[in-house]
Amino acid sequence: MISPTEVLKMLESDFVEKFPDDVNISQDDLKFLAKIRKGIRHKEDGHFEMPLPFKSERPNLPDNKACAIHRLKCSGKKLKRNKQYYMDYKKFMDEIIALGDAERVPEQDIDKRPAWYIPHHGVYHPQKPGKIRVVFDASAKFRDTSLNDHLLTGPELTNTLLGVLYRFRRGPVAFMCDIESLFHQFHVNACDQDYLWWENRDLETPFTVYRMKVHLFGAASSPGCANYGLKHLAAEGEGSFDEETIKFIKTNFYVDDGLGSVDTEEQAIQLVNEARKLCRMCNLRLHKFISNSTQVLALLPKEECAVVAKDLDMALGEVHVFVANRVERIKQGTESTQWWYVTSKDNPADHASRGLTAEQLVASNWFKGPDLLWQKVITSSVLKVGELSNSDPEVRKVQVHTIQVEEQRSLLDWLQKFSDWLRMIKAVARLKRYVKEAKDHKKSCNIVNLQETKEAEVTIIKMVQAAAFTQEIKTLQHQEVMQTKNRVSKLCPFLDNQGLLREGGRLTHAALHPNVSHPVILPKNSHVSTLLVKHYHEKTYHQGRGITMNELRANGYWIL
Repeated sequence: MISPTEVLKMLESDFVEKFPDDVNISQDDLKFLAKIRKGIRHKEDGHFEMPLPFKSERPNLPDNKACAIHRLKCSGKKLKRNKQYYMDYKKFMDEIIALGDAERVPEQDIDKRPAWYIPHHGVYHPQKPGKIRVVFDASAKFRDTSLNDHLLTGPELTNTLLGVLYRFRRGPVAFMCDIESLFHQFHVNACDQDYLWWENRDLETPFTVYRMKVHLFGAASSPGCANYGLKHLAAEGEGSFDEETIKFIKTNFYVDDGLGSVDTEEQAIQLVNEARKLCRMCNLRLHKFISNSTQVLALLPKEECAVVAKDLDMALGEVHVFVANRVERIKQGTESTQWWYVTSKDNPADHASRGLTAEQLVASNWFKGPDLLWQKVITSSVLKVGELSNSDPEVRKVQVHTIQVEEQRSLLDWLQKFSDWLRMIKAVARLKRYVKEAKDHKKSCNIVNLQETKEAEVTIIKMVQAAAFTQEIKTLQHQEVMQTKNRVSKLCPFLDNQGLLREGGRLTHAALHPNVSHPVILPKNSHVSTLLVKHYHEKTYHQGRGITMNELRANGYWIL
């Protein structure tokens, strides 16, 4: 007997990681991996160097210098108009030269051969005011070609976001970090990436030729190369580093963001230290650490921790609205560093609210204030502030009513979680196989085959039709006459030998496949119908509504 929990576990396993039969490797992907695997090397300065993965040999690109000069002049006009834009742009270009990510091309090497010059432009991050990123436009066309047209993008090596997030939620001690300038930490053959810029950053002087020595933010191959480099680093660390550290580098990064969780603070500290050490092997710098453990953060260099608001915050949601508003107003007008905690026994304001006798008033600090105000230097001290008491009059009382509700969810409801038609079919096929193996007490390691996917598709369609066309199916099963006002009746529906509701009509004797002459009927408001439309829209390369509908009907579906 299979429990509902086992069924849900089988379905939801699809949301953790991709199964082997979900990963499609094309010939271009294999070519990308072969080129990078052959060309990657560990340089003496510590960086990994990987070649640009061209689709064939290095392409003979036309000399686009005139086009690059025109783009640079247009950029120059904007830089002159906007002083802040110019300062930010100049700072970025100075930094990449100072860090060794770019270099000036020697005069003797310029114009030796036709070169492809990459235009560039600045982009501001909407969530980070004042932070500019200069994007090198490898997609810029000249004579109907661009650098990106000749680059392989490689297979999908990015860890699934759901997998990273699920693993992040496993342990009670969590931390996050970021790889500083990920793309720029992987070097490239410098002769492939020339660009134009003003010497000494003076817009009135002639421009000269510079060269990027790293993988570009803007090149189609850069994400694949960066992901490969990260996994290559993990492979190099095997045997020298703890297995959990290797797993963290290999599977717990979503592009340049690392998320990890473990059972104890000691494990977190060890994992963070080993991960930093492993990354230093190829000059990757982990920084912007943040954790729910102050002990973990305390053992990290301050410059590697994220900027955290060290606010004297109180739980504003726990107090009355008018109190929360007063506190928020105070916070807006001052900095947290200006505030100092005064204990209740040293607070003269308490005397006015609680009352004192004349004798007590004379002996109190009402007239002179707390002793700490008379000190030349206020010494820091650690004060533990307790939790807000429920009896505190400032605390807002909240009543919570609990209602026990038993929710009945069908398998069709669980399929709402899927965002891809093929993944839904494969998940149901695996579930059906799991049920069959449980009954027969046999286990198979084979991938889902064609027959199983067809059976899974029939199962899904029958569930959708049973939910949407309950009355129509009952009418046909009892061989009764369907009402003419019924929207399905216009399609002359019938049930085939599998129990699927199909369109009838006069195409029975046409020289067409049965699925085309009598497509299955599906409701337009079904999640399954939405996924089918999405699937065939992508399959026809987004060519429009008419072509998508034709493709749907050619594959045996009629959405009503």
